[in-house]
Amino acid sequence: MEQLKKSKKHFSAELEAVNQYLKDLEPACVEGDSTYEDRKKARAKEIEALKKAESILQDAFKEKAKEEENKFMLPQLQKTAGFLHSQ
Repeated sequence: MEQLKKSKKHFSAELEAVNQYLKDLEPACVEGDSTYEDRKKARAKEIEALKKAESILQDAFKEKAKEEENKFMLPQLQKTAGFLHSQ
């Protein structure tokens, strides 16, 4: 019987916490100033902006890699050209 009382007390406390959580969410989710459709559109815009940013960053790193490659290749080509001209 004692174990049942402890379980009931535990579950009652858990239920109270869940009810408080729902009560805290209500102003933002139910009474909020935006509709579900508004929030859905806003999320879609955010996702699109993130995809654009990802693309920009990928291109930036490609350009950086080409620059690094050119820094290495140009001196090597100059050395080779100098060597060939001296022959």
